[in-house]
Amino acid sequence: MGFDLKSISVTNRDKFKPIMCLYGVEGIGKTTFAAGAEKPIFLPTEDGLVSTPGVHAFPTPQSWDDVREACGSLAGDHDYKTLVIDTVDWLEPLLFAEIAKEQGKTSIEDIGYGKGYAMAAEKFRKFLSALDALRKKKDMTVLFLAHSAIKKYDAPDTDPYDRFQLKLNKHISAIVMEACDAVLFANWQVQVTKQDGGFNRKITKAIGESERVLYTSHSPTHDAKNRFSMPDRIDLDWEAFATAMKGENNG
Repeated sequence: MGFDLKSISVTNRDKFKPIMCLYGVEGIGKTTFAAGAEKPIFLPTEDGLVSTPGVHAFPTPQSWDDVREACGSLAGDHDYKTLVIDTVDWLEPLLFAEIAKEQGKTSIEDIGYGKGYAMAAEKFRKFLSALDALRKKKDMTVLFLAHSAIKKYDAPDTDPYDRFQLKLNKHISAIVMEACDAVLFANWQVQVTKQDGGFNRKITKAIGESERVLYTSHSPTHDAKNRFSMPDRIDLDWEAFATAMKGENNG
């Protein structure tokens, strides 16, 4: 292939379906949200599907080989359009156990000097490459679900502060943040008001019902990103999300 003016092409963000990650607080409805995706097939690494009837799912994997076998089977003929891995933070221990077994150790910690986690990161990158092939060859969306954790963030230009981040080892988390077209954070939006508590004190109280909200952009309170020019905040609803991702009603 020559690198001349004839070799220039125009990029198209809609050429391939996205790889995404949705993480959020416990009980926010991540699995229910994902069930609204186009023809989803779930790879359940935990019991979240119990409360979401009617979804198609693989058996719960017991090893990293089970994970690879399930995802590899989707290279064959089927009608599924979305692979949902529920959740990636429960997938992580299977990956770490595989690395320990390969090295003849009881735990990944026994490998020492952080080498085990570097090995896990490399294997996870290869796993993502296989999923990337799925979306390119089978026209599938890949959606990771994950739990959130409040972690200390050491910013280079401010004092450290707490924020919501992926509940993953830092090596795996960095790969997910880098590789995904969208990393979305789900949380409750609570309306609050300040009331007079007497003696010149103000008391903050919640009013009304909490709303389930999907945050799509980075904030000091949470990690998030998207490559689709979505609004910073939308309802935690698949139809609302799909509309926003298409660029409709984005202002």
